[in-house]
Amino acid sequence: MKTPISTAVRRTLERQKAKAVCKIGLGALSNWINGFENDSFEYDHPQGNYFAGYYAAKCMAALAVQGDSPLGDRWWNDWYNRQHLQRVAPYYTVNLDGGGWTEGFTQYGVLASRNQALPALAVKTAKGIDLIHAPQPYLFPLDQARYLMAFTWPTRNMMDDRGELYNTGDTAIWPGTPRLETYRFFAGFLAMWGDPMAPMMHKYARNMKIALDALHAGDSTEWVDFLFWDNTAPETSDYASLPVSHLAPGVGGVAARSDWSMGVRRVDDDHPSGECGNRHYGPPLDRHVDVEQDVADRDPRNGCAHGYAPLDDRFRSRTIARAGRLGHQC
Repeated sequence: MKTPISTAVRRTLERQKAKAVCKIGLGALSNWINGFENDSFEYDHPQGNYFAGYYAAKCMAALAVQGDSPLGDRWWNDWYNRQHLQRVAPYYTVNLDGGGWTEGFTQYGVLASRNQALPALAVKTAKGIDLIHAPQPYLFPLDQARYLMAFTWPTRNMMDDRGELYNTGDTAIWPGTPRLETYRFFAGFLAMWGDPMAPMMHKYARNMKIALDALHAGDSTEWVDFLFWDNTAPETSDYASLPVSHLAPGVGGVAARSDWSMGVRRVDDDHPSGECGNRHYGPPLDRHVDVEQDVADRDPRNGCAHGYAPLDDRFRSRTIARAGRLGHQC
């Protein structure tokens, strides 16, 4: 039988243990943040998948411990006033205008795009600060949703992608195959911000599920579905009101189509080197216009019509692999 004294002692010990665990966790997190800021090749440049993880982690760590630890104020002041306002927001406004990713969207861009978007929601919830429509705007999370719709093939089973694209480990799933949770995440993100495009993005995400299920690649991520996907959210019947072209000047890309149905032709005027040029390559080295064949002919599973090399990590850059559609043998 537990006495009041033994219960009080037990609760005191539990509180002390919780504080000790919290202190250990804060120490480990502080070591990680300090290590990244002082000994990481990705910290000096405010764009990339490693930096995106740091950008999200430091923001959420600051919000989580502010008021409980002096580290919270220190982390928040640096993250907001320096990392976001002086580095990320200005850089993304110029170099990621219109959306996109410089390392391969379906490779590194999926997680990195979420990490670049989630802090805007966290700060809005915790602080009431709107990072997106601020005097120093940060429109990338909204632009990324539009980019997703524009640069996904009309068939909905392939992303027009650049940069590092690796072997998926499944011969039935080609590099560049979209990830359903990405579309569901941004559908929910747009809805949370009251963006007028949210109903169209929701419908697009629903249609992506149908297309990817046909490839046995329509699985999603539970936490994304739980937090961002509302199966009953408002959605449009189609996307007919969307522009048939989308310019992403930051990465140097433009996508165009005749309409938003699945059985259309698409015109693709790309600057493949320019899409990486803002990060770690030189200026664009080539420019060409591709008028795609019918949808069935464009599917890389039917051959090399869209320039993908076989599933081989040596051909992880589509800028190299796309030689197949410039007249060379795959």
